[in-house]
Amino acid sequence: MITNARYEKIFKILIIITATVGFLLSTFSYESPLKQYAYFTIQSNILVAVVYLTLVIKKDKSSLLLIIKNQATLAIILTGLVYNLMLRPYLDGIDYNPNSLSDLLVHTITPILVLTDFIVFTKNGLMTIFEPLYYLIFPLIYWIFTIVYIALGGNFNFGTEESNYPYFFLNFEKFGIGYFFLVLVFIIIIGYLLFFANKTILKKRGETKNGNI
Repeated sequence: MITNARYEKIFKILIIITATVGFLLSTFSYESPLKQYAYFTIQSNILVAVVYLTLVIKKDKSSLLLIIKNQATLAIILTGLVYNLMLRPYLDGIDYNPNSLSDLLVHTITPILVLTDFIVFTKNGLMTIFEPLYYLIFPLIYWIFTIVYIALGGNFNFGTEESNYPYFFLNFEKFGIGYFFLVLVFIIIIGYLLFFANKTILKKRGETKNGNI
């Protein structure tokens, strides 16, 4: 008989597979594979793959690991929402296939699976009221990374065109800082939605705060 813990482990392994296959297909299908690692999409999928592999291997889950796991959850959800709501409408007319397997894996399938894992299997209830604010750290580190990357001579591709910005909302010169702050608000909102979902799931399941994932 397959236990609930076994189902959870199998589901996490599935997430590891989709995230890994997704970012590998996304990188090696381009002429400059290493450049793809400069995108938040790829970095968030790598974060998910590493964190979930750690969760599968480690028996004891520390509080720090739980926070990192929730950060990875938010990062990949942000990837899915920003891409599908803010970026995909602007892909018409450029040399990019939004329906490729790699695109579906990194932008849609993996985010949905990670969100499902959070909703179905989360039972620790250990998120604090301020924890969602920590989730700004990874996106802000990425923003700093893009500044350094560009300063060192790197660039990004938008279809066949090269750009100094990986995403249009980071182009403050052309679009201002409004879109950037909108993304930051997105992050905080998503973080608190996860917080309230965590507390609600804990209450409904009648679980004790035992630190399980």
